[in-house]
Amino acid sequence: MLFAVIVCYAIIVSSYAHQAYDYFMHIEPCSIGDHECKEKYDQTEFFIRLIVGFAILPLESLITSIKVLNFISSFAIIFVLVTLVCIVVRAVQTMVNGTLPFSTSFSMREPSIPLVPKGLNIFTDFTGMFAMFSLQPVIPPLYEELIGTKSFKKLVLIKASDIASIVLFVMYMIAAVLGCLIFYGDNQPGFSTDNILVNFPSADLLMAIVRIGYILVIMIGYPVLIFQVRASLASWFRINYQINCKHKTVFLSLGVGTAVLTSVTALITPSILVIFDPFCALFGTVLF
Repeated sequence: MLFAVIVCYAIIVSSYAHQAYDYFMHIEPCSIGDHECKEKYDQTEFFIRLIVGFAILPLESLITSIKVLNFISSFAIIFVLVTLVCIVVRAVQTMVNGTLPFSTSFSMREPSIPLVPKGLNIFTDFTGMFAMFSLQPVIPPLYEELIGTKSFKKLVLIKASDIASIVLFVMYMIAAVLGCLIFYGDNQPGFSTDNILVNFPSADLLMAIVRIGYILVIMIGYPVLIFQVRASLASWFRINYQINCKHKTVFLSLGVGTAVLTSVTALITPSILVIFDPFCALFGTVLF
């Protein structure tokens, strides 16, 4: 399940980087039915995923200790809060004015309030909530990296888990409710992407800054996730990178190999929901 999350990270970073590129190059969004523009857009997306997946992520996988991220990661919550505030601002503007800033093709969603789920979405969306149980395989490697007595490390993880669960639940619910009130309508084919930030126009400077900031958030979080996947793989083969250079080399190779496999999967995955929903539904349910 963590592998699915890492693949989503690669896709999301590429999407945000693509929109940032469109903003600075003043590239207009493709019109519905413009296949030539869509083909060029997909080619650019593929090229950006290549750069992100095979130049940036493997380098991040070389980080062997999450301690180096302690100070930097403390700023990640700031970017996340700024993102939420900007989504709230744009959502309120849209609902009040009936138009999406910097978009000429937007129209208010129909029906105005989604009450009935579409098709099998109720099953995939509900089971996707089981992704929260990915915290279980995450805890052991984080526990080992903490310094202090067993009781201290246990207390730190309990408090961190409780606070993070509550804060993230509230933040995600706010973004989800507002997103569904302004996007994903039957009459909004151009505003129904699997990532709410991608729905906002690339010409919107405020949201462009938010997307760039969120790229930093994901880049900070990626080494932590890859560390946990690598630690799990290393435990299978009884690899301890602190023993000697041979073990450390194998440990690094596991990280790079996972990053490359992640990147290859991201290249052939058209949407984050294609991999996120089934993986979280299957493995999250098993963990539950």
